[in-house]
Amino acid sequence: MKDIGINPKHDPDTSPVDSSSASTAAYDSNVLRTSSGKTAKQFLTFGLIGGSGVVVAMAVINIMMAWLQSFLIANIAAFFVAVTWNFALNRRFTFKESTHRPVIQQWAMFIGSSTFGLASNWTVSFGLYYNIPLFKEHYNLAVLCGVAAGFLVNFVCAKHIVFKPCIEADPTDLNK
Repeated sequence: MKDIGINPKHDPDTSPVDSSSASTAAYDSNVLRTSSGKTAKQFLTFGLIGGSGVVVAMAVINIMMAWLQSFLIANIAAFFVAVTWNFALNRRFTFKESTHRPVIQQWAMFIGSSTFGLASNWTVSFGLYYNIPLFKEHYNLAVLCGVAAGFLVNFVCAKHIVFKPCIEADPTDLNK
């Protein structure tokens, strides 16, 4: 019979408490609480920085549309300018403890991972712009809808790939 972790001889009302298990559970609970609080703060900061990046991207798009009248070229230029802006601010404020990689390597990883968010962003914004007349006339609305679509993808990639903290191995832990 497969062991599923249940001890039929253990009576929680009469058996002594295993203090190491209790302290481990308390530690795990505290780590989870600290980790989720940290993630929430990072999510909020990432969102605020992303919002400032939207302003930067919108400015670039508007300048490029007035100059070249090309939605595609305007979006390409806006992507690189805004991603660089967001990278610098996120590295400094959101993920400041994750600067163990060289800045150029992290910047390249940030651009690379941002392409996943870009794919969802452009799928939405170009789909709206080219298929719904309202969005062709008000292209900034198409851009904003695309930004919303790419935000979560960008946060997950930034947190878990680009700015993944460097965790030093515990030399006493032989299970790793």
